[in-house]
Amino acid sequence: MIRKFLMAAILMVSVTAGAMAQEKDTVRMSEQAKALQLASDLVKYGYANNSASSLIEAAKIIKETGFKANNDLKAEHSSTDNSVQPKTTQFTLDADKLLTDATKLAAGDKNLLALAETVKKTATRGSRLDYVYERVYSRSTDSYSIDFNSPGWYYVYLTGDGTTDLDLYLYDCNGNSRGSDTRSTDYGYISFYVSNTYCKYQVKIKNLGGVYNDYYFSYGRQ
Repeated sequence: MIRKFLMAAILMVSVTAGAMAQEKDTVRMSEQAKALQLASDLVKYGYANNSASSLIEAAKIIKETGFKANNDLKAEHSSTDNSVQPKTTQFTLDADKLLTDATKLAAGDKNLLALAETVKKTATRGSRLDYVYERVYSRSTDSYSIDFNSPGWYYVYLTGDGTTDLDLYLYDCNGNSRGSDTRSTDYGYISFYVSNTYCKYQVKIKNLGGVYNDYYFSYGRQ
């Protein structure tokens, strides 16, 4: 079952990346963003279907991307007045949390427990990829101001907890739109070229749904 899901998820990532590249006429989706999208799909599948193997594979992918929290980048919330209703949806891209939950779901399966332990002992590989973990409230917008230190291609990436539609927007320091992703999902991806490094870019994440969405937002060089 997990093998079939992995094949379907990889195909979905490839199709999505191709569609976005055609729509935006930009360079292809970065390998790091593709890996995170696959991990996100595995996490959602794993929790929905009590699949320990899915969570373990997601944790392995996250470790390979070098996914690390950026505690310096803060969101500006357009609203924090929200009637928070409990949600049963589980979602995280924290590798340690995934492995802990996978161990519980393994129900004593020696092969799964050994695999989880192997991934746990694996050192994080790859270059550091910063992320922010935040909550955008219902029908509100989170904003970020980001400096890019050198010219080149960059990307911004978003993945939510699967409960609402999130839209992603990017603006330069003059208020010009540099891209958007408004598909009916809570994934978002924009790639863009930076020539003016003295320009502070604005990233906006808009929640179109009637309940909050806990999301991960990251950015990096293409």
